[in-house]
Amino acid sequence: MCDYSGSSTKGGTVFTFDACPPVPFHFDTNPGDALSSATWTLSERVGGHLIQRRDPGPDPWRGEGPSGPARVDANFVNGRFTATGFDVWLSPPSHESTLTLGEL
Repeated sequence: MCDYSGSSTKGGTVFTFDACPPVPFHFDTNPGDALSSATWTLSERVGGHLIQRRDPGPDPWRGEGPSGPARVDANFVNGRFTATGFDVWLSPPSHESTLTLGEL
C-alpha cells in the first residue's frame, strides 16, 4: 500500500522478494535469416561464467536470465556473418535487443 502525497510516497512495502526475479529476454538478429546459424551465449559480464547457451534455430532467442549486467555473444556456424557480442543490463520487466549484422 502506498499513499501519494504531493511528489513523495509514504506507506508500507509494495513488494518484497527473497531474491531478484528472473528477467525475460528476447534477442534477435537483423537480417533475420542469420538466426538459423547463430549460436548464442549469455554470460556474466565480470568473470565470463556461462549462464545460458542456445543452439542455432529459426526463431529469436527468448528466455530468462538473472537481473543485472551480462554479456550476449552470437557466433555463426556458416561463416556468412561476423561473430559479435555486446554488454547488456537485464532489468525488469524485460529486455529486448536486436543485433544488426554485416555479412562477410
